[in-house]
Amino acid sequence: MKYTLFITCPKGIENLLEQELIELGALATKQTVGGIHCQSDLQTIYKLCLWSRLANRVLLHLFSGEIKDNKQLYTLSHAFDWSVLFVKHSTLAVHFHGHSAAIRNEMYGAQCIKDAIVDKLRETIGERPDIDPTQANCNVYARLHQDELSVYYDLSGHSLHQRGYREQGGRAPLKENLAAALLYRSGWKNFAEQQQPLIDPCCGSGTLLIEAAMIATHKAPALQATDFGFMYWQDHKQSLWEKQKQAGEDSYQNSNATIIGYDVDQRVLAIAQHNIKKAGFSEMIRVEKREFKNFIVPEEIKTNPGLLICNPPYGERLNDLTDLIPLYQQLGLALNQHCQGWKAAIFTSDKLLAKATGLRSVKHYSFYNGAIECKLYLFEITAENKSSITTIPH
Repeated sequence: MKYTLFITCPKGIENLLEQELIELGALATKQTVGGIHCQSDLQTIYKLCLWSRLANRVLLHLFSGEIKDNKQLYTLSHAFDWSVLFVKHSTLAVHFHGHSAAIRNEMYGAQCIKDAIVDKLRETIGERPDIDPTQANCNVYARLHQDELSVYYDLSGHSLHQRGYREQGGRAPLKENLAAALLYRSGWKNFAEQQQPLIDPCCGSGTLLIEAAMIATHKAPALQATDFGFMYWQDHKQSLWEKQKQAGEDSYQNSNATIIGYDVDQRVLAIAQHNIKKAGFSEMIRVEKREFKNFIVPEEIKTNPGLLICNPPYGERLNDLTDLIPLYQQLGLALNQHCQGWKAAIFTSDKLLAKATGLRSVKHYSFYNGAIECKLYLFEITAENKSSITTIPH
């Protein structure tokens, strides 16, 4: 049986997500802003939930229709046979996004659909689900756009960027799926296959380091998750899920790629070490306190150039940019002095900061970090691409 799905993701990584979904077995993919429409069988649904490094949610399409007023909203939602969707004794939450001339309030739209579901279940099975807005195990998502309503069931049950290893972040941490997207665009998969090293000179709570290790070792990103929305879905087949999860466990491969993180803040390094341990990579990833001006490439990897990737601080106000320029100058000088033959990837919100490195980028990609438009700048560190900065600013 083929199911129609909508896989959501952060804005800007749709191309990468579509490629990933095709590799995992999804069919008839079609891009839209913030996600991919596709088709999938049950086995592939499990693979998507277990293996997607880029998705937020895996949503099962239930029905769509035109909505001109609240009566039509209720009638369309009531017409669906909800008794074939949830297992009994489920808890329910309805999430409504969008508005129209008739439905202007998202809370009101969610309430209308919730009432329709509760009424329909009372009629068909004689009981209603418990409503839990924050901790429900069954989540229904409704999207209203230009009077067209689409309703989905959340098979993932939680945002898949939440891998389970990060209990706390440092300063403005990257979401895990955005970090994975930056690594893909930086070419880390090829570096890892060649056992080349990775250094993050401002690693914060370690998200880029951990995602790099997961890619290098072929570790399924949702392997530590214990609860998914599909577990409360009537089409769920536990034996098939267990088979897919076992395949995920068996796919893990040891890697000799060296992964190193530096940061100036001992407090966030402690958080990074905690996250790294929880992710199971204490033997593979090492972190230490170090400033840009004291940057080094350890002796054991000097003859094996790899990838330097980082998400340095970036500001929203002009004064912030002015204050940050010396930091990017230090980064550019460190790359020029210590990383000849390496590739570098710098993620920032302003091209002036990227230019402050004194290096010419060979390519850049646009992403959104939350609501902030950013770019990932790629550099080849060679004698020809020499930093124009000759001394480290103080």
